[in-house]
Amino acid sequence: MDIQIYDVIDEVTAQKVKAMVVGQLPITVHINSPGGSVTDALAIYSILRKHQGHITAVVDGLCASAATIVALAADEIVMAEHSLLMVHNPWTVASGDAAQMRKTADTLDVASREMVALYTE
Repeated sequence: MDIQIYDVIDEVTAQKVKAMVVGQLPITVHINSPGGSVTDALAIYSILRKHQGHITAVVDGLCASAATIVALAADEIVMAEHSLLMVHNPWTVASGDAAQMRKTADTLDVASREMVALYTE
């Protein structure tokens, strides 16, 4: 089974991956994504890690930001020649008063800790 993640990762991507993996062994996840939602990437990570079969992630072009979390779920990661992997601290766009900004910063800190834990594993 081949899954292609060739766009921004969002809730729709996570739902599609969940529907596609049912009963499929093995799975190859092709990635060419600038990233997207960390929470949706974490959902895809969890879906793939729970899967019983062997999972290979193939970075066909760009695997950036939240897309790297998806790649980490694989048993094997293959980088195509001249492909790119880009990791950075999580960021967002926020508006609101000082309390809302502090809450947003706290949320980014939580996401950062989770990402560091996954990269370390």
